[in-house]
Amino acid sequence: MWVNAREAAEHFGIGQSTLRSRCERGTAGCPLRRKDPAHPLRWQYWTGQHPPTTEDFLSATQPLPVEVMRPQPLPDEPIEEWIKARVRASKRKRAKHNPARLVTLPAEPMAIAIIGDPHVDNDGCDWSALHDHIKLLSEPGVLITCIGDMQDNWIGRLGKLYANSSSLASEGWKASEWLLSQGQWLAVVGGNHDAWSHVPGLDPLQWLCEQNGVKCYDPDELRLYLQWRDRPDLEALVIKLRHDFRGRSWFHPTHGPHKEALLDGEAHIFAAGHIHQWGELTSEHRRGRVTSAIRVRGYKKADGYAKRGGFPEQQHGESALVVVQPEIEGPGRCQIFWDLASGIKWLRHLRSG
Repeated sequence: MWVNAREAAEHFGIGQSTLRSRCERGTAGCPLRRKDPAHPLRWQYWTGQHPPTTEDFLSATQPLPVEVMRPQPLPDEPIEEWIKARVRASKRKRAKHNPARLVTLPAEPMAIAIIGDPHVDNDGCDWSALHDHIKLLSEPGVLITCIGDMQDNWIGRLGKLYANSSSLASEGWKASEWLLSQGQWLAVVGGNHDAWSHVPGLDPLQWLCEQNGVKCYDPDELRLYLQWRDRPDLEALVIKLRHDFRGRSWFHPTHGPHKEALLDGEAHIFAAGHIHQWGELTSEHRRGRVTSAIRVRGYKKADGYAKRGGFPEQQHGESALVVVQPEIEGPGRCQIFWDLASGIKWLRHLRSG
């Protein structure tokens, strides 16, 4: 039979420590032992006259009582309810991806500033020009927009470029916040550098825009419909903003925006940046629609990437100012100024009249 260590020691006439020692060393004449089924940390010893059988080993086994509760599966959602949920999800996604924004303004002279790629934390950012321009654009009647690449925002293998920068990554966000706090901001679209910081459910530039009262933001594209308060007789001004439009040409940097103007059929101003070149092309399309394709250069200069690639670096056209006279029809409705100071002077003259 199987007994505990005390009973086995008494049975063999030896002490418990001697019993354990003989079993551990395998000394001749040592008794068989097994783990106590009721207490896995204790041993049991065989004191019978014959060797233990399989039944002897299993005789004292007391299996642990185990109860398993399986959760009842929920019934499948009725297909009609599933379809309704899909309809709601589709509407939500399409609304989020819709680039259209309706902007209502007084029917009086005003201006739309188009800020080129700032790259505020790059050592090559022309902060002298950027600072002067943003102060000029704080003029009443000016609404500011930006076409993306607010900062370098290096990530991944490009993160090593911060080793050659005198600015911290955190300082880039602080500079972006300062820029968005100056003047009256209407719209910002994201650039490829801005998209690098996106994570599921969070766009840091969108959050920064919301904190600083920017009216419209989209990571890819905005389509602004400027309508005039109490003047339904005046045509709305439609502005399409992207970081870039597809299409390149040796002959003109606005090839992409101008191609979009040919295909769009509705908008009047197409503004982009990205390639650090500037230019403007105004033309008339069918049914008298006058469009202006604009590409702003931005503020990043002494660009190592451009130097390595053999791209000529331009020195002007960082931003553009579009002065709008809502009551005028034809090409005089929107006047584009590359000299921002001259554009501000003209706007002041119009608004004082």
